[in-house]
Amino acid sequence: MRSKNRKSAVAVNSFFLIFTAGLFGLTFAFIVGKDFSTCASRRFLFGVFFGGCFACLLMQCVRLNILARRNSSPQAWAICLGALGLWLVEVIINTEWLVITVARYPLAPLS
Repeated sequence: MRSKNRKSAVAVNSFFLIFTAGLFGLTFAFIVGKDFSTCASRRFLFGVFFGGCFACLLMQCVRLNILARRNSSPQAWAICLGALGLWLVEVIINTEWLVITVARYPLAPLS
């Protein structure tokens, strides 16, 4: 790509495709039999992948908004850093949920 405004979105779009592929790949995890650990890990991974997709899409919206207002796109590292920050918040929330759920009901099956 030669346009600097388009080049700054390549990393965020790549991460979005990776997280989307993870979401679609997670559908094949339902072939595995139901178990407490597999159900908890599926729910955790769904939140992590969905949070990654959402963070990338939100930062893409911010980038396009800035591009429309200033006619110049922000730096690629700033967009990736913002997406990473949003994604890490979602990972922390999902980790806390998993710890609370497993600690509260250690032997009960998730349904």
